[in-house]
Amino acid sequence: MKASIDKIKKAGSAIYYDEISIDQIGFGWMNNGYISEAIEGYKLNVDVFPHSFSVFNSLGESYLKKGGKKIVKKNFQKSLELNPQNVNAKRILGQLKKETN
Repeated sequence: MKASIDKIKKAGSAIYYDEISIDQIGFGWMNNGYISEAIEGYKLNVDVFPHSFSVFNSLGESYLKKGGKKIVKKNFQKSLELNPQNVNAKRILGQLKKETN
């Protein structure tokens, strides 16, 4: 799986991929327990689509499964900044706030 991500990065614009395709691949990896691979895929999505709230939301979800509240919070805050109506980001950030109080 890491090799697939590396191929996409090396190929650059020679391969057409979109935000949704990478998100779906990452979602599949995450749901099958390949959290680290999902994170790498979502990082690629963030690099290519930095103005999409959805990619930060997905990256935040994968870090939530892996652990590390600081990085989870950072990604959901960015997602919420890009889309103030993001209910999921508001919910997760609210949960994180309750856990720290």
